[in-house]
Amino acid sequence: MPTEPRVPLSRPTRLPASAEGAASAFSAGDIDGYGPANRSCEDLLTRHFGAATLLVSSGTHALELAALALDLTSGDEVIVPSFAFVTTAAAFARVGASLRFVDCDADGNLDLDDLPRAITPRTRAIVALHYAGGCCDLARLTRIAGEAGVLLVEDAAQSIGASFDGRPLGTFGRIGCLSFDSMKNLTAGQGGAVVINDPESLDRCHRIRDRGTNRRDFLAGRAAAYEWTDAGSNFSLSGLNAAVLEPQLRRLEEINERRRILWQRYFDALASPLAAAGARIVRPAPRVRSNAHLFAMVWPSRALRDRFLSFLDDGGIGAAFHYTALHRSSFGRRYVTEGERFPGSEVLADGLARLPLFDALSEAEQSRVIER
Repeated sequence: MPTEPRVPLSRPTRLPASAEGAASAFSAGDIDGYGPANRSCEDLLTRHFGAATLLVSSGTHALELAALALDLTSGDEVIVPSFAFVTTAAAFARVGASLRFVDCDADGNLDLDDLPRAITPRTRAIVALHYAGGCCDLARLTRIAGEAGVLLVEDAAQSIGASFDGRPLGTFGRIGCLSFDSMKNLTAGQGGAVVINDPESLDRCHRIRDRGTNRRDFLAGRAAAYEWTDAGSNFSLSGLNAAVLEPQLRRLEEINERRRILWQRYFDALASPLAAAGARIVRPAPRVRSNAHLFAMVWPSRALRDRFLSFLDDGGIGAAFHYTALHRSSFGRRYVTEGERFPGSEVLADGLARLPLFDALSEAEQSRVIER
């Protein structure tokens, strides 16, 4: 049995300024969703993306807000990757849309060769999950979506600070959805954001986030009464969570660069032995600048992957696999039509394993993982 402390899969990013900011917000009473920390976070995000960005209470709510803002309803089809976290699909199923699964490539992103067969006259949107801080060929994806007259939504939950051809992930679709939960590069505890790349959608997103009211217009003197004007919910982020997030946003590139250094150290040490053992490392495409959200590999079988994870666990290393493929899940199977196959997603679901990676991972801890 290991005698050293366990190396966890992840630790939330912790900055002293985050704790100080939360204490200050609480002391000042700025704990609702409209205080100075919220405004500062939204300003920082808007400058980063070059598009209006609104904080919401979770990455799940970011996706749900996108589904509402696009007026997706029953009768509409939405294409989602079959290897994804459940909320990537559930947010659109929740508004009544019918899901169409598309296979994923070897690095966890939409398989663009499989995409065209899933587009039908009923298709309203394609949801692209940017896996591990990478992405598919977004130039090709936007071309496919544009030619089909289909909206693009980016599930950029794992991708804050990553880019494709120098352009931030989250800015290619109509709406980009971010997450700031405890496993992400930046964390608010719970939190998320929507990047709104269509100016006409901005007012709608404000109304949906503010319980379906015209609160923003009323406070700005553009409405005579504060009233219910749209579908919506309480999607706003607490000022306490925003205060935790705000100092991290100011150090986004520093935090991501630390993760890139750790990712590269893993790669340099492990690429050859993993290849010799039959495993392939998940890597960003050449046109992608990753934020090093994950260090993952894919084993050729579930049995070998599980043996590997068990061996690391016995050595005090908190490694893990990732998603069950959505088309295999009890709820997801209702959206699979006869004859559809998703071999790439199944390889990932059966073989993928992740190693500990977080900004505070010490060199000694990483050396333990590498040596094991």
